[in-house]
Amino acid sequence: MTASDIALEKILTHYNLTMNDIQAIDMSPATMAAALTNGDIDGYVIWQPISYNGTKLVGADNITQLNDTEDIYTRYISLFADESYISSHTDTVKKVLIALKQAESFAQTNQSESQSIVAELLSMPLEVVESLWSTYGYKV
Repeated sequence: MTASDIALEKILTHYNLTMNDIQAIDMSPATMAAALTNGDIDGYVIWQPISYNGTKLVGADNITQLNDTEDIYTRYISLFADESYISSHTDTVKKVLIALKQAESFAQTNQSESQSIVAELLSMPLEVVESLWSTYGYKV
């Protein structure tokens, strides 16, 4: 089960629907916007920046986008480690956590520079990163 699968189930539940009320189709994220444009599907659940790119392809006036789902579904990215790894690599684990806290602080205090860094690392246009920035929380 993917994060998008979980999001879909949460969204359906929020609107008093179940998976039995829809016909779910497993497809590649890269093909979703074209399938919507061609009428092959009625909608899709996907993450950013694929959602942003799909909106550009399909046209914002041709779709309804459910972006603010915080009260329905919140995405988290988690780091996991085996206890034996943590106990045998304590210094490394501490350094990773310190680096993440420093990155969090940097992103909060240097928003424009952080956006530029992310855009370059992900090979995304800066305007895409800027438009999506407020939809993400950066907290360790």
